[in-house]
Amino acid sequence: MSIGLARLMKRRIASLSAVRGGDHGFTLLEIMMAVAILGMMAIAIFRFVQTTLTAVQFSSYTEAADAHMMASVNCLQLNGKA
Repeated sequence: MSIGLARLMKRRIASLSAVRGGDHGFTLLEIMMAVAILGMMAIAIFRFVQTTLTAVQFSSYTEAADAHMMASVNCLQLNGKA
């Protein structure tokens, strides 16, 4: 049963390649479209990473400023000047 299926598949593949003329390459347009899509994806990923890094950097600066402010407040309270 599986031998008959294998023969049928081989004939089907042979008929498909005969219809296409045995052409298995990509056209220049297909390659250009693939490169354009990859380029757009790379730009989108770069912008996402750049925005995320900027947000993390701003957040760390804000946390540092908050820590300095709280340290100053605590110091003043301990010295009894507040």
